[in-house]
Amino acid sequence: MTNTTQIEQNLETWATNMKEAMDPEFDLTTAEEISLDQTTFENDEIVEKDWDTIVSKCKECLAFSATQCGLTKVAAPSKELPLEVVDFSENAISDISFVKQFPALVSLTLADTKLAKMEDLEVLKSLEKLQILEVVTEDNLGFGEDEEGEEY
Repeated sequence: MTNTTQIEQNLETWATNMKEAMDPEFDLTTAEEISLDQTTFENDEIVEKDWDTIVSKCKECLAFSATQCGLTKVAAPSKELPLEVVDFSENAISDISFVKQFPALVSLTLADTKLAKMEDLEVLKSLEKLQILEVVTEDNLGFGEDEEGEEY
């Protein structure tokens, strides 16, 4: 039996599902979009080595999602990646400094994460191509009112 990492298993499972459900000719190495939604990551985090695996196995990837995975931390990749669309919704992440390594990012979705204040979004200033940002937090990043009309 081969010694594969959790991320390799997740990618292979997703690729198999794509072949069975969508396209028997699906090839992970040429896929432009990778969706690891509702999968498990070791220690509930994506580490630098996981990004290296994604890059080596999915050479053409431009869009990546890992929603509803129970993630608590996402590390930055060791080098810049050409990702244009990223979605980490419904994960308990509070630090998004990893996005600095995605200079081509056009769309970022962080709905239902643990971002607590506007300062948590400061890192986005370096993303010159960012056009779409979806951030939904429990307390609206400290601005506005809750559902009962009470100010934060």
